[in-house]
Amino acid sequence: MDEPTANLDPLVRNELLEIIQERIEEDNSSVFYSTHITSDLDKVADYLIFIYNGKIILQGEKDVILENHCIVRGKNELLSDDTKNVFVSVLKNSFGFEGLVFNRKEAYDLFGEEVVYDNINLEDILTYYTRGNKSEKNN
Repeated sequence: MDEPTANLDPLVRNELLEIIQERIEEDNSSVFYSTHITSDLDKVADYLIFIYNGKIILQGEKDVILENHCIVRGKNELLSDDTKNVFVSVLKNSFGFEGLVFNRKEAYDLFGEEVVYDNINLEDILTYYTRGNKSEKNN
C-alpha cells in the first residue's frame, strides 16, 4: 500500500490502522506499507526498510532500531575523529553537540556519563539519516 492513510483525518486513520493490524494478526500475513507518516509505522510496523534517494539506508526490526539508536548531547570538546564515527549525523553549535548514534552501547563505551542520552522516535531517526552523514553546523 502506498500512503494509505494520506489525507485521512486522525480518527479514520486510526481505524484503518486497526483494521490493517487485525488482518495481519488474523491471517499471519505481511503488509508492504510505503509511507512518510512515521506515526503510522510506530503503530503497526514490525520490520522497517528506510529508502532514501533509491537506496536502503536502514533496515531491521522496528524495536531493535529504536533500542539501538539514541540522541547524544554533550560538550564540543568530547568530539574527535574517533568519537564522530559512532554518529549517523552530528550537529555542533556554541552550546555543544547533538547527534544520532546507531549503537547506544558503543556510544556509552566512548562517552560514559559525560553526555546525555535521549530516546528517539522513527521520525527523528529518518531526519538524522537523511540530513547528511556527519554534518556539522556552526552557529
